[in-house]
Amino acid sequence: YVYSLDEPISVPLDKNISFQAKPSKRNVNVNQIWTSIDGAPFVNTSTVTLTGTGKYGEHVFRAYVKGLNAIGDSLVVERVFTINPVLPPPVFTFDIVGGSATITGTSDFDILYSTDGSIPDLINRTNVAMYTKPLKITKKTIIKAVAVFEDQSSDIVKFPAFDPDTLFTTPTVLPIVTLSGSNSSDGYTSEVLITFESYSGVAYYTLDGTDPLDDKNLSRRVYVEPFNVLPIGNTKMYLNVGVIEEGKRSASTYNA
Repeated sequence: YVYSLDEPISVPLDKNISFQAKPSKRNVNVNQIWTSIDGAPFVNTSTVTLTGTGKYGEHVFRAYVKGLNAIGDSLVVERVFTINPVLPPPVFTFDIVGGSATITGTSDFDILYSTDGSIPDLINRTNVAMYTKPLKITKKTIIKAVAVFEDQSSDIVKFPAFDPDTLFTTPTVLPIVTLSGSNSSDGYTSEVLITFESYSGVAYYTLDGTDPLDDKNLSRRVYVEPFNVLPIGNTKMYLNVGVIEEGKRSASTYNA
């Protein structure tokens, strides 16, 4: 007797599946059962076990009882089973090394992914790539990915944007700022010389407390050489300094 299932069975990759034939009569010994899977030669066993990805797909299981003495062999019983994979979505992690992020994908199955935020096209595969090795990024990247096995797929998952501006918290070297000046007769600083030294990238600054890394900020200036500032009375100066290097940004505030 071979039990038949009308619906496909879903099995995780780390689990095996066994097909078993049992005697339909009490006077038949289990050792008389011969089985075959997917057209292979019959063997004297009541159970066939499939492992790994080889268990997925449609399988034809056959069994018969070998006769004893004057009793002939039984008819061959055949059943068809469909085994589908359990496909969990892939997982991505990142590691920051030397000014870039290395993104690593993990799945028991193949991974298809896009890096522009678009939904992976699983039919034409025009906007996806097959994951084969860790990805190195230096610009903002939005990954959408799916695990696939033959014509089946997991749920599509979106991973938070891998943004170097937020991943690399100290990507640049901020300048050393030197303020020097002389006092006037009334006790206020009459002129301030501002010098930037030992920095990387392009240095920007503002004197009104606004963001020097705001590309739309009309009051920011690019530092080229030491410059003089003439304070008005006892007005406090808010010197904000920022550095941009290959798209990466750092900023600091100096109050004087």
